[in-house]
Amino acid sequence: MNLMTSPQSVCISFCGLLEPFVVMHKDRALAKKYLKSYAVGTVCPVSDKLKNTKKDLIEDYHEMREHLEGIGCFKPSVCFYGLYFIHIILLEVIAYVVLIQFQLSCVTYLLSGFLIAAAQAQAGWLQHDMGHASVFSTSRLNQWGQFVVLDIFKGASSRWWNYRHNQHHARTNIVDKDPDISIPKLFLLGTKLPVLWGQKKLRGYFPHNWQQVYFWLFGPPFLLTIYFLFENLYFLFRRRDLLGLVFPLAFSGRLYLLCVNVLGVWGVLGYYFYIRLVESFWFMICTQINHITMEVDDDNDDVDWITSNAITTCNVERSFFNDWFTGHLNFQIEHHLFPQMPRHNLYKAQPYVKALFQKHGLVYVEKNLSDGILDIYRCLKKSGRLWHDAYKKAIQE
Repeated sequence: MNLMTSPQSVCISFCGLLEPFVVMHKDRALAKKYLKSYAVGTVCPVSDKLKNTKKDLIEDYHEMREHLEGIGCFKPSVCFYGLYFIHIILLEVIAYVVLIQFQLSCVTYLLSGFLIAAAQAQAGWLQHDMGHASVFSTSRLNQWGQFVVLDIFKGASSRWWNYRHNQHHARTNIVDKDPDISIPKLFLLGTKLPVLWGQKKLRGYFPHNWQQVYFWLFGPPFLLTIYFLFENLYFLFRRRDLLGLVFPLAFSGRLYLLCVNVLGVWGVLGYYFYIRLVESFWFMICTQINHITMEVDDDNDDVDWITSNAITTCNVERSFFNDWFTGHLNFQIEHHLFPQMPRHNLYKAQPYVKALFQKHGLVYVEKNLSDGILDIYRCLKKSGRLWHDAYKKAIQE
């Protein structure tokens, strides 16, 4: 269906709206209550051709979701998340014990910093689950849990994260709609946008044909240490969230109070950036391995939401380390189709998703971890080469 608004008609695929609404709202009745105030018009049918193209896939998806709900795949395990939270606290406690109780050396400095970075990364996966309301039975409990883990323990704004991350889930790898890939001045992704920029003789801050190199020099090192920090603060300033501005000090303040006697003021500052640097590489690898190696394109109403996730998302093979290292985001396809499914159940959904994809001619992409990391380099190099060839041809004409 198309949603028609006045005075300007805006056509939005209904099949592309229903699925994100279903998977992103735990209490859909409550969400519909508040949505009434945003009503902008009536809904008219789409063409029979478009409707029939999507109908079978959409129906099979909803049947699969109902079946997974019926067998308990959406029920969180108190034991899993309880032990997971304890292991995060233990990582940080052990880190401070290593740094404070043992003689300061290069080994204790690097080891303790790495352990804190690991705790922060794992806390990041936990707050991500809470942001999707997959840890507790109610949305309110998940919101408070996310506030404790992200705002207080990690020192970032949960409001900022949810605003950013929900856009990514709604329109994955869509130019100008997914904030995770909308940085063309630095990186051109996919096969279409680089050619378009080249044909228009557009350039970024650096030559894109070298982006596979400077990605590792500027991407992970500056993502959490600089970019996310300032984006977080800018988000809070724009919304005049003065209380929210206090919480970014939570992690750095804790770090300073516990470490200043050992490291000194400037030592704590360097320690902070070392921790964030390790965490940034960790975060960048785990998130980009699933998306930037896949299709990146403009919005297309002819592509339904399920197909869109199939062509923009890939998995990393299951193993104990991969599950822990990525926070089970190695099951990225299943996570995008069922964001509210607790992570420890995503593997149960995998065979059903594979069967759905096979039935409807969709490609299910799964890689090992090392190939996935190498693919980041390869896809950046390919996109950069496409831009360079198109740009060179355009300036010669």
